[in-house]
Amino acid sequence: MNHEDLRQREPWRPDELVLSPEDLEQIKYIEDARRLQAGIAILNFELQRLFNDPRLHQ
Repeated sequence: MNHEDLRQREPWRPDELVLSPEDLEQIKYIEDARRLQAGIAILNFELQRLFNDPRLHQ
């Protein structure tokens, strides 16, 4: 995967891919796949928490 410093990047835009097929092809070790899977799970959890936040639906 590309290990660029994500803090230096522009904010994510809805039309932008988070992971490209080329990124996924570069995963060579099971530990990398597990870290990626854990990161996606955390992201999904946080997104669900945000969508369920009653302050956002006022």
